[in-house]
Amino acid sequence: PNRMEREPEEEVGSALCVLQQQVSLCAFGLFEMPLMEKTKSLKMELRERTELLSLSQLDELEDMLVERQHLFCSYFTPRSCREQLEDEIINKAGRIPAFHKKNVKANLEKIFREDRHCASCLSYLMTGDKRKNGRMMWKQLAYWRRAVRKDKYLSENSTYC
Repeated sequence: PNRMEREPEEEVGSALCVLQQQVSLCAFGLFEMPLMEKTKSLKMELRERTELLSLSQLDELEDMLVERQHLFCSYFTPRSCREQLEDEIINKAGRIPAFHKKNVKANLEKIFREDRHCASCLSYLMTGDKRKNGRMMWKQLAYWRRAVRKDKYLSENSTYC
């Protein structure tokens, strides 16, 4: 009789132990999965926001470079005005986080020194389009945009982020 009483208790105890282990594994699995997914989602959102911020700052820099090139091509604007804008552009580029590791200041100085392409004054008077000035500037802006997108892609594929 004692044997019969012990066996069901032992079976119930071992079954309860197994059930507790399964519940704890399931519970921890449920808690970990959403947390991991949430972490991945937050990291992806951070990368996307960082890319959008960098691209919007790059758009501001582009507008400043277009205005600088327009001043360079203008016959009526004093050189001091253009040089002041060039200093502002270099300061602005120095504050963009995506450009800290890149040699942006040297590239900007090269643009200021060497980019002498100006569209005809007649085309500006007809269309009012300042964006036809400059060549090197547009190549460099395209390169910086690709670099920002590449940085996002590389950070998405890295395992340590």
